[in-house]
Amino acid sequence: MLLAAASPAHRPRLPPVDQCTSLPGFAAFRTKLQAAIGRKDGKALLAMVDPDIDISFGGDHGQAMFGKAWALDQPANSPVWAELTEMLRLGCATDGTVATVPALSSTLPEDYDVFETMIAVKPGSPLRAKPANGAKVLTTLDWDIVKVGDWDGRAGWIPVKLSDGQRGYVRKDEVRSPVGYRATFERVRGGWKITTFLAGD
Repeated sequence: MLLAAASPAHRPRLPPVDQCTSLPGFAAFRTKLQAAIGRKDGKALLAMVDPDIDISFGGDHGQAMFGKAWALDQPANSPVWAELTEMLRLGCATDGTVATVPALSSTLPEDYDVFETMIAVKPGSPLRAKPANGAKVLTTLDWDIVKVGDWDGRAGWIPVKLSDGQRGYVRKDEVRSPVGYRATFERVRGGWKITTFLAGD
């Protein structure tokens, strides 16, 4: 009860949305993609990748480079499956023709600085007074949009500030940056393809 009282409903949140179900043929494509992820099927995934896929803002592109970047020559050990699973879990946004996952990269209000903002993507995550598992829980987070304090990008705990002024620490694996990995899907020559798979801005 105390935790619930400390988590006011007016704090801004960004829960997943699925705006993509009405896109013709996309539901079947997504189901096929999820099946490939479940099998860790590198060949099936590459078949869903556009030949000119963009994988960096530095000009890297193409199926071969995507496969190399994500170690699809050894698909059982590739980190791409966990990344795709999480991206799909966090919803899908669309402008009417292009689908983007996770949705939060497209639905974050424009007045937030994407480099200073993260979203608590594991409902019930504790905000702790200190960066330690046993530290006092100040409140729990439920898709909260939080402002990131000074953080070197490597530490396992991130200092954050909530919209109501509370400050504390949250585990790195319980929040996600809007400029983390995201993918776009587009209809190419009549079929859906993964056309970008990028992080950064």
